Amino acid sequence: MNKKTLLLAVSALLPLSFSIGASVLLEGDELRLTYKNYYFNESVDSIDNSHAWGAERDEWVHAAILDYSTGFINDWIQFEYGVAAADDLHIGSGVNNVTNLPGATAANGYEPDSLLGTQTAYITTRYQGDGFTLSVGAGKKARSAPVYRDSVSRIIDASSVGYDISANVGALKLYYTELHKLSLRNEDDWGESLRNFNGDRIDALRYFGGQYRFGNGLSLELAQAESQDYIRERLARARYRLPLSSQNALLFGASYGTLAKDGELFGNDAALPFLSFFDENLDASYYELSAGYRWPGHVLSLNFSNVIGGDLNHNLASSEIRHWDASSQYAWSWYGLEGEDALSLLSLMDFTRYGMPSLSWNAGIWFSDDAKGFKNFKRYEFTSMLGYEFSGELDGLSLQWLYSYHRAKGELDGVSRTAYPLGPAGLERKDVNRLYLTYTQKF
Repeated sequence: MNKKTLLLAVSALLPLSFSIGASVLLEGDELRLTYKNYYFNESVDSIDNSHAWGAERDEWVHAAILDYSTGFINDWIQFEYGVAAADDLHIGSGVNNVTNLPGATAANGYEPDSLLGTQTAYITTRYQGDGFTLSVGAGKKARSAPVYRDSVSRIIDASSVGYDISANVGALKLYYTELHKLSLRNEDDWGESLRNFNGDRIDALRYFGGQYRFGNGLSLELAQAESQDYIRERLARARYRLPLSSQNALLFGASYGTLAKDGELFGNDAALPFLSFFDENLDASYYELSAGYRWPGHVLSLNFSNVIGGDLNHNLASSEIRHWDASSQYAWSWYGLEGEDALSLLSLMDFTRYGMPSLSWNAGIWFSDDAKGFKNFKRYEFTSMLGYEFSGELDGLSLQWLYSYHRAKGELDGVSRTAYPLGPAGLERKDVNRLYLTYTQKF
């Protein structure tokens, strides 16, 4: 039985297994079936700058995901398990990259492999006291934190293997995580060992932090991530919400982050010519200031950021997909080149007050210039996400459309910058359309 046939068999049997399992679930248990159908169409415009690149994509894929979780048995232990299967429906003839599924290369005509494997296998224990909760968990799952996040932007989520400790004490939240394997967002394995771009083994990736929410609308947060003997990342952030009349509010934010080498493994990367964006003496800093206004159904924010000391454009491991918790997390590109001044205007809307509670629209405009090492550098984009959550007989079905228009240009000065940057802050000229259809049924 090939993988495509196997996927069809699994997809057909899942609803049957649900109908059986739903009648035997214990109180607090949840069985969840998710069907995803994604279409990515992305084209590159490099007419006036042959050095600005991006991937040509035309892929239509789908997936079936089965998740099971117990409640907290005897109020102290929980088990979670999830399995996912994915396959392609169509791959265009003009593509040079397939991003949702593995195995597609120029040699095989960009024909991808199917996916079938465990996505989640996790156990959690907890202790609850008076105003205090301590949780300890271990296993494989998709994780999210201000300084580390497994990517969930593809048909199958990226995941990581390790253990987690967290504590909530009143308004104080503390957490610590240690990871030893990462599974990419287009892989179905149990994770690969952590390595730098030179192939050297990284023993562990750790992140930890804390957040305190004051009663007056102020919250403070500190976090750090480090891949042992390789790279260290830190974040400090303050947010303040000032309530006004009629459910309106002013929003303020300030963030400061650093990214620095943390051992000899980073020096090994710098020796690779194609990774010339890595600075041997990396010590980059990131600043962001935000001001916004919230009123019923709307949020509008203005954000300014700047990077000094090097490109803030480095992975904590070669298999990690960078996703910083900042305003440009909503953008197509990360505005993290050294010297890059970035300005953005973000808008979040739901249409409840207009009689359409299921409709939402998030959009942003970004502009930046003055990146160090470039002549005539500029980067600008418009990105939006329009979403609709169905109800009634179609409850559980959602449809989203992502559109992005991103343009970057700039010539190397040949002195402080001799190679174009790679990674999430690379110079791309892209037109992007993505459709995400998701249906989830819970039992």
